[in-house]
Amino acid sequence: VFADSDFVAASNWLEKIVAPLGLDNIKVSTGMMWYKPTKGGWSQVRAITRNLGDGLFHSIWSFIWGGSCAIDKKVFFKEKVPQVWGKAIFDDTSMSRHLRTLGYKIYFTPLAKVTQRESCSFTQFINQMTRSFAVNKKEDRQTWFLALFLGSIPTISWFSGIALLSLSSAFYGYFILPAVLLFSVLIPRVLGGLFLYHSRKENPVFIYLLPLADLVGAFCFIK
Repeated sequence: VFADSDFVAASNWLEKIVAPLGLDNIKVSTGMMWYKPTKGGWSQVRAITRNLGDGLFHSIWSFIWGGSCAIDKKVFFKEKVPQVWGKAIFDDTSMSRHLRTLGYKIYFTPLAKVTQRESCSFTQFINQMTRSFAVNKKEDRQTWFLALFLGSIPTISWFSGIALLSLSSAFYGYFILPAVLLFSVLIPRVLGGLFLYHSRKENPVFIYLLPLADLVGAFCFIK
């Protein structure tokens, strides 16, 4: 079992992270970080980005998050994970790619989420996001391509919709319908975010920051 030293875990976290290893053909399980924003707007932006983005991503394409994961000990040594780490930049991205290539299923267990409280400035947010994209591009290209695809949809929808609304004011409302259709693509994402926060019994007041989070995330991806 691997865990970050700076998170807050529920009392049954260890039980939840190892439980899937008792299922047939499950040799790896992973949890997820849940950010609790502290003071400062960029702490809120990072929380909304990571909490909603990682939750969606894990549901579509599971990858190992090294801060909360468990792996069968025999598989760990049989598949030479320590040797893979010896040539890797990050532990989790390299292990995800290696085990996925060998045909292992990565089991995502939301019940093994852990909480982290950490302040975040604009510079820290940009550096962390950019580094994350860069590492995935180097060590786990499949995940990187999927992030490109999923990340481009909300970004294009937000800002294409805004552009069409601006044009509508100059062209007597001619572009309102396509603008509304673009924004409607985002409705499931917003509703999913509201449900996710509700399930965590938290106030989703910062969900209005989604457009800003998407814009800055796109900048970091390009950077």
